[in-house]
Amino acid sequence: MQQKRRSAKPHNLTSDSCQSCDVKSHVKRHCLTAALNIKPRQIKLYTRSQIPAVLNAYLDSSGSDVIDPLPFMAAASVLPMRANNYVVEELIDWSNVPEDPIFQLVFPQPGKSCADRCNGVDRHPK
Repeated sequence: MQQKRRSAKPHNLTSDSCQSCDVKSHVKRHCLTAALNIKPRQIKLYTRSQIPAVLNAYLDSSGSDVIDPLPFMAAASVLPMRANNYVVEELIDWSNVPEDPIFQLVFPQPGKSCADRCNGVDRHPK
């Protein structure tokens, strides 16, 4: 059985098939990825326990004032906090924290809704 040789020609983004693709179902994804030279990103998940590390790492690099992570951790003990590295690295404007809308959506915001419950939170979570 002969193997199909891949062509060195550039991908044609307007056609339904290209010379280097054998399966039509992935043609558009493959062609766009090859044409744009997109590299897959390793995913990293952030939860309540990583709040201090994330705030310290990104706020120090943006030159903003240091924000105390304790109120955010207290709010995260009541409201769930889950994010991935794309949101943290690309979508949040760290120079505008805490007013950045994506930051406010991702990181549970300390507020009046959990003020009574958040006052007794331990500074060193396990």
